[in-house]
Amino acid sequence: MSDEKKVRELEAIIDEDFESLDFWSINPDDAIILACSVFEEFALQNAELKAKATSIAKKILLDNQLLDLMEGLEWLIKKCYLKCKIDGFTLKSKVQLIEFTKEALDKSLLHSKAEKIFMPYGQKLYTACIINEKDNEEKIEFNFPSERFAIYEGINSVLLNEHNSFKLKKYEKTDKTISKLYDNIPEMVYQTRSMARVEFDFDFPDEYKVGPYTIKDIKNVWRRVIRDAWWADRNNKIEKLMNTDNYPNLSEIKIENWSLDDVSEEVGTKLITDLTYTGQNKGQQKFSSPITEPIFQLSDGRKIISPKFILYHQPGRNILSTLNRIYGDEANNDSDLKEIIFINELGYITKKYSNLIVCNSVPVEGTNIDYGIYDRETNALVLFEMKWFVEPATSVEIKSKDKEIKKGLHIQLPKYKKSVESNLKEFTLKAFNEVLEVKNTYYFVLTRVTIGSGLIEPTIFNVVNHRMLKKALYDAMGNINDASEKLNSGFYYPKLDVDFSFGKDESKMGRVTVIADSFKPQDTSYSLSVPDDEKVILHGIEMDPDKVPINQFKQVGPSEYELITQPVSKRKRIGRRERREQERALRKSLKKKQK
Repeated sequence: MSDEKKVRELEAIIDEDFESLDFWSINPDDAIILACSVFEEFALQNAELKAKATSIAKKILLDNQLLDLMEGLEWLIKKCYLKCKIDGFTLKSKVQLIEFTKEALDKSLLHSKAEKIFMPYGQKLYTACIINEKDNEEKIEFNFPSERFAIYEGINSVLLNEHNSFKLKKYEKTDKTISKLYDNIPEMVYQTRSMARVEFDFDFPDEYKVGPYTIKDIKNVWRRVIRDAWWADRNNKIEKLMNTDNYPNLSEIKIENWSLDDVSEEVGTKLITDLTYTGQNKGQQKFSSPITEPIFQLSDGRKIISPKFILYHQPGRNILSTLNRIYGDEANNDSDLKEIIFINELGYITKKYSNLIVCNSVPVEGTNIDYGIYDRETNALVLFEMKWFVEPATSVEIKSKDKEIKKGLHIQLPKYKKSVESNLKEFTLKAFNEVLEVKNTYYFVLTRVTIGSGLIEPTIFNVVNHRMLKKALYDAMGNINDASEKLNSGFYYPKLDVDFSFGKDESKMGRVTVIADSFKPQDTSYSLSVPDDEKVILHGIEMDPDKVPINQFKQVGPSEYELITQPVSKRKRIGRRERREQERALRKSLKKKQK
C-alpha cells in the first residue's frame, strides 16, 4: 500500500469520529442557529477574558483561540447543510440540544485543524510518515518538505500579521476618536465604526470593479451588515450583564429595512445573495465557504448572521476572494486600473524624497518594465515587476500565487536586466527623458503583502512588499541605493527565532494521534510602520483622539440625545474654531452615510 493511501486511510478514520454525533439529528435550520448561538457564547467569554488579560502573550493566545472557534464554526456550518436531518429535532424539542451543539463544536475544532493539515498535504506542502498503524494506536507525523519552505511559511505569517495589525491600529485610533466625540450614542458609534471598518480593510479605491460591483457598492452594503452585527452584539452584551441564562441571539439581514441612498436595492440584494452561504456553489465557484460567505441562509429563505463572526470577519480579503471565485475572469477585468492604483501608491511614497524620479510602463525588448526609481544623488536605478492579487492567508492560497511570482523572478526580471544593462543610456533616455549616469542597478518583484512560498526556486532576485519598500526608503532617508542593499539582503524579512519559531503540534483526532510541523509568531515588535502611518484619515477627517473634545450626552427620546458637557481634552487643547470645524466636517460626512 502506498504511503499516500495509508495517509488517506487515517484521514478516513478521523472523519469517522464525527459521524455518530447527536448533533446531526437536529433539523438543519435549528442546527445552524444553535451552532452560531453557542459560538457567540464562547466568543463573549473570550472577549471578557481578553479584557482582563494583562500580558500581550495572553491576548495573542485568546485571539488565536477565537480564530480557532471561527474555523470550528465554519466546519460545523458546512456539515449542517450536508448531514442534518430535515425531519430532525427542532428548538421546541425537549432534548439536550445545547449539549449536542457544544459537543459538536468541540469536535469541529479538531476536524477543522485536521483539514488544515491534510489539505496542504494533498498540495505537497507536507510530507507524511506513519509512526504507528496498530488499531486504536494510529500515529502519523507531518513535516514541512524543506527548511526553505518552513522559513517562508513563518515569514509570510508574520507579514500577514503585521499588515493586519497596521489596519487594526488605524481602526482602534478611529474608535477612540469616535468614543470621545459621541460618548455612548450607539447610533453614531456603530455607524461610524462600520464605515471605518470597510474603509480601512479594502485596499482598492471606490471606483475599482470586482464582477458587477464597484468597491464603493461593496463598502456601502457591507457597512450596513457590520452595523447590524454591532447592534446585535450590543444587545447580547446587555443580556449577559443582566445575568440571564439565555444564549446570545443572532440577527436577520433584512435589506428592506435599510434606507439605501448610496447603493441601489438591486445591487444590495444581489451582493448579499452572493455573500450568503447556502451549501451550494454559485457562478464559476469550485467551492464555497462560510468563512468567506458569512451570512447563512435557512430553508425558508431567511438570511442570518452570527454577530461576532461578522465583526471578526475580514471583508477586504474574504469578500474579494468570494467574488473572484464566483465571477472568474470577469472579476479581474480592471487589471490596468489595478496597476495604475499601485503606481499612484508608490508615487505617494517616492514624492517625499526630492532626489528620486520615477518611471512606469516602459517598453523594453520582450516585456514592459512596470515601475522604476532613479536616485539623482547616488545614481542608483531600481526596477520593479509588480504583482498585486487578493492576499492569500493559508499555505494553500499562498502556493496558488507562486506561478505569478515565479514568472516575475525567473522570466520578467532577467528580461529587465538583459535589456536595460545592454544600453543604460538608451534606457534612461526612454524612461526618464534624459541620459542618466547609472552606477548600480537593482531588480525586485514587488507584492502587496506575502512574498510567495518556499517552493519557488531561488534566484539572484528577491521579492519584497510595498511596506518593506516604504520602510527601507524612510530608514535610508530616501537613499535608494542603501534602501535597495538592505532589501536585497533580506534585512526587512521577519527572522526565525526572533519574529517566529518552529515547533511540533500534537493532537488526538478521534483515535489517531497527529503530529505536525508548525510555526508561531514570537511576541516581538516586528513592524514596517513609519511615522506617516500614525496619521489616520476617515472620509477626509483626521481621526486623532488627542485633537477632539470629550463630549457627553443624555438620551432624551428614541434615538435622540442632548449634549450636556463638552470639556476640551486635557492632553492637547485646540482652538474653538478648529474644534467646531472638525465636528462640523465629521457630522456632515456621517450624515451622508447615515442611512
